[in-house]
Amino acid sequence: MWTLLLDGLVVVLLVITIILAMILNRRFSSLRRDRLEFSTLAGEFHRAVASAEASVARLKTTSAELEGENRQAERHEDDLRQLIERADAAADRLEAAVRGARAIPDAPLLRRQSARADATAADAQATETPAKAGRASLAAARSAAERDLLQAMRFQR
Repeated sequence: MWTLLLDGLVVVLLVITIILAMILNRRFSSLRRDRLEFSTLAGEFHRAVASAEASVARLKTTSAELEGENRQAERHEDDLRQLIERADAAADRLEAAVRGARAIPDAPLLRRQSARADATAADAQATETPAKAGRASLAAARSAAERDLLQAMRFQR
């Protein structure tokens, strides 16, 4: 009888062992699959990190290039400011010279040029229609302004 009882106990223990072995086998299979997924994800992560590092390197290079261009643009800006200041000063001198030349109405050159412009305008009015005469007087006035400007430039020298 004891042998039968011991045999029954061994059978029960073997059944429990088989069931536990099957459960462990399933868990190990699940772990193997998870391990493969993990290695795949790790590979993708590695590729993403490598891509990010390459992008950061490109950004650093681009940043350095942009800084150089920015410095060059600042130098050009300084040059342009100096040129603008010089041009403003030259324009102010020219304007003062033109005002000074207009203030001298008795200049002989100005009288001769004015007389020529008046004669040209009178001839144009006599020979042309009134519309053309208006354009001719505008051209004569423009020429007088140009002459004044040239004379002012001569005085400046």
